[in-house]
Amino acid sequence: MIYGLIPIMYLAINPMLNDSSTIIRAFIVSSVPPLYLIFKNVTFKEYRVESLFLSTILFLYLIYWSLFQNQSYADFLFGAYGRGNGFLPLVGLYLLIIISAECFLRDNELFFRYTYAILSLSIIYGIFQAFGLDMFKYSGSNTGIRLTLGNANFASALLGIVSAIPLGKFFDNKGKNKLLHLFIYFLTLILIFQTDSSQGFVLWILTGLLFIYFRLVKSGRLNIGKLIIINSSILISLISILLVFKDSPRILNVWNSFQVEARYEHWLTGLRIWKDHAFFGIGIDNLSKYSGQYMSQNWSAELGGASVPDKSHNTVIDHFANGGTLVGILWVGIIVLISWYAIKIQINKQTSLENWKIQALGCMWFTYLLQTFISTDQILITFLGFLTAGGVIGVYHREYSKK
Repeated sequence: MIYGLIPIMYLAINPMLNDSSTIIRAFIVSSVPPLYLIFKNVTFKEYRVESLFLSTILFLYLIYWSLFQNQSYADFLFGAYGRGNGFLPLVGLYLLIIISAECFLRDNELFFRYTYAILSLSIIYGIFQAFGLDMFKYSGSNTGIRLTLGNANFASALLGIVSAIPLGKFFDNKGKNKLLHLFIYFLTLILIFQTDSSQGFVLWILTGLLFIYFRLVKSGRLNIGKLIIINSSILISLISILLVFKDSPRILNVWNSFQVEARYEHWLTGLRIWKDHAFFGIGIDNLSKYSGQYMSQNWSAELGGASVPDKSHNTVIDHFANGGTLVGILWVGIIVLISWYAIKIQINKQTSLENWKIQALGCMWFTYLLQTFISTDQILITFLGFLTAGGVIGVYHREYSKK
């Protein structure tokens, strides 16, 4: 019952701690998956390709650190800068992918129930935070609600990802609760606006579009060619609107809320580090030690010369910079593989799962993936994203590939 960790991870904070949003969560993901394997039998052979990719990444990180010793034991094992992205949490998170693949077909109802539960908790707690009634004072004096994630961008992203659950239940439900699920889907959007972050809004919109696409594909009314035409039309329309109204104050406000220039500078910094450390990288979660040397002068001056990034705001670039080219290629390989699985299972018409669950799973994977391209890791979001990845892998191997 590994999915019982979902609400536990959501609530695993202590506002009195300096590092309140990651310490307990990092401990859980580092300890529970290995313990689970002691008492439960997991068939790694069935997921040999995925296991090979993930274990090789871990092996390379360990070997490179053993050879170069360019960070302390504590930073390597547990992560630096309060994000909980060290080697031990990474081992636990990778194990969770395989465990989830093994469990999903049997326990998928628990996955969706507990994920919906954290959305419900977020709505309740978010309303309290929005009205300044946070009993834990977790948001402090910061603008935008933060839920239990310690950061408005992460709170916004989590809401955007899990909004797939009420939307899926709306499409599936034919009873009186149908409108209730739709109401919760739009209530999630209102809560996203309360975070003052644009990330969740993008993911919420993407969830709606993906659900429509997946349902059309499943019904046979949309093929890949039509999908490409529709996506291209939407993209061209958005670019045209931005070009026509590029000087509009409203468009400028939207553009600024995405922090495009800052993200671009983060990406460039990570790529410059990778270029100079292409073979072995700089070590897991070790970007801050090097990033000051690779920032552009203008960006460094904007930040006051004293602040340096500890992430590149793109997990693909992070893997290339932290572990070198081979680790980066392996990570790209695993996310491309899972994305291919997520698309293929949408086409499969002979499945034991309800259609809305397959579609919600695909939506959650692709919105999580987009989040990793534009933002840093957050251990709760990564935990949920990896459980979703495991679900995709499990459905593909047991429901699609064998047929």
